[in-house]
Amino acid sequence: FTSPGLLAQDSDDEDAINTANEARSGYITPPSLLSLSSTAGSSGSTLIRRTQMVSVFENQRWWLGFGWIPRLGSNERAKWSDEQGKRRYASIRDFMPEDGYEWADEGSGWEVDRRWALPVCTDEDGWVYSDNFWRRPASAPSAMSSYTRRRRWMRRVRPVHRSDITRAASGTL
Repeated sequence: FTSPGLLAQDSDDEDAINTANEARSGYITPPSLLSLSSTAGSSGSTLIRRTQMVSVFENQRWWLGFGWIPRLGSNERAKWSDEQGKRRYASIRDFMPEDGYEWADEGSGWEVDRRWALPVCTDEDGWVYSDNFWRRPASAPSAMSSYTRRRRWMRRVRPVHRSDITRAASGTL
């Protein structure tokens, strides 16, 4: 399966994407998070590797008699998608880091981002509610105008160190 794109981008690209997203949908996604992680190398030296966040969106629709469920129309975003709803994914468990990356948080896994939909706040579970066309975001459902909702899931990845790749290929890990 194809993994979601890394969020880290040049600041000029990120500003252009945020401006386009805001104009189209009313959301402004906060800048990506970068951090440094250090691990001890085999020679005692310290290896510094950048970690980056990847994200995927969980999407649901409100259906009379069923409530909020992940059953969506065939012409709209999938149960799991990228931010724009263009890439469709079957399950969050199908995500693998892109080539050259590995999960940096193997123990903790995916986490809900409760601050992703600026200037709108999410509800306590990270959901943002919107109209039938995934526009006009709101932090709480409205009986008259909220028919869709989505939330952002995040997970940290890090570059695979070349010696790790060499040792894995030779079976010495």
